[in-house]
Amino acid sequence: MPKWSVNLNLLAYADDTIIFASADKLSLELNMNVLRDYEKLSGQLINREKSFFYMLLKSEVQLCQEVEQVTGFKRGMFPFKYLGCPIFHFRKRKFYYYDLIKRVNDRLQNWKGKLLSFGGKAVLINSVLQSMPMYLLSAMAPTTYTLNELHKIFARFYWSNKYGNGRQSVGFESVRSKSEGGLGFRSLFDVSKALFTKLWWRFRTSGTLWSTFMWNKYCKKHITTSVQWKEGSQLWKKMLESRDAIKGEICVQEAADVMENGTWNYQTL
Repeated sequence: MPKWSVNLNLLAYADDTIIFASADKLSLELNMNVLRDYEKLSGQLINREKSFFYMLLKSEVQLCQEVEQVTGFKRGMFPFKYLGCPIFHFRKRKFYYYDLIKRVNDRLQNWKGKLLSFGGKAVLINSVLQSMPMYLLSAMAPTTYTLNELHKIFARFYWSNKYGNGRQSVGFESVRSKSEGGLGFRSLFDVSKALFTKLWWRFRTSGTLWSTFMWNKYCKKHITTSVQWKEGSQLWKKMLESRDAIKGEICVQEAADVMENGTWNYQTL
């Protein structure tokens, strides 16, 4: 945690809660006392079969056993899923995103064997298949293998016949741009860049808990337009790549906003 930032103790969504705590025995006991008090007052019980604690892979065995004894939870292993996204602390691996590929393939099972025109397949790819990874792409940067594999799935489906076979006449890269006579298929690589550009804009202009945390972690002693990106999470690196790609365009827009509003936002500029 950045020492200048507001303490981020938990994340909660619907009936799921992630608590960030020290492995110190006294600290854990205090946390568990709060959870027990909640159970008594609310009548709602924590599902211990679905609750886990996570520690780094190289943590001492004795320390892990002590945490398990105090909490009564089993140890979970990275990666795990939260809000549909894989959470991990090592380098990203391609098998972390196999679920996404599987979901796309499962959707195709319902369409196989049906006599679909090329126009119908193009509509299904643009409106259904390419929208399935959109949520994940807005929060993470999957591996190149994952995006290429999805492109291959789209291409095989488009060129397949009723029996699932078919000869691919043109590569998927060649049928994307409508302005050049293509079908308008979006490259997931371009979509990912666009979404990270949007994420960078939100970081620069919004005052959310996430943007405040990221600013305190990476930009407290640096200017956002010149901070280096050699260190940090994969998310932060992709955001800075987008910053470098749109540096000229975003500066013109921000300068126009300042002149129109007559205000000065030190974080935005």
